[in-house]
Amino acid sequence: MWKAVRRNNVLVSEMIRAQETV
Repeated sequence: MWKAVRRNNVLVSEMIRAQETV
């Protein structure tokens, strides 16, 4: 469970970063 949550957080962070870059 924790691993999945952590992976999701990373994906969300990457998406947010991509949006910020744009």
